[in-house]
Amino acid sequence: MFKIFSVKKGSNAEKAVISLVNIGRNYIPSFENELGIADFCLDLEVVTDSVLNKNLFLIVGGFANIVAYQNSDLHEMTEEEFKEKISTAFAVNGAGTNEFLKRMGYKIFDSNNNGNVNLVRIEKVS
Repeated sequence: MFKIFSVKKGSNAEKAVISLVNIGRNYIPSFENELGIADFCLDLEVVTDSVLNKNLFLIVGGFANIVAYQNSDLHEMTEEEFKEKISTAFAVNGAGTNEFLKRMGYKIFDSNNNGNVNLVRIEKVS
């Protein structure tokens, strides 16, 4: 089971996500510890709707037996809400398996053309 979150602007979680976007997948262990998801996170997608003035989103897998996770920096949203907000965006390259994004109808492109090698472009196709 996975959950989708929007990240509150100006929060500690936003700072951690921006570090992950800038540093890349090598930052994942520190990132998971900072957000308190290291014990149960089985898969992770980090999505930004733009390179500048970012709105950030997390898709975290591993919630099957976790019911009490709370983080005031994150706002849980539905898959439908996510799909309404995101048609074309960027995901952290190699942060996760991309299975959640593919299941939701997104195509992942190898080339991002945005100048950040840690990001790949995603586009909603269904």
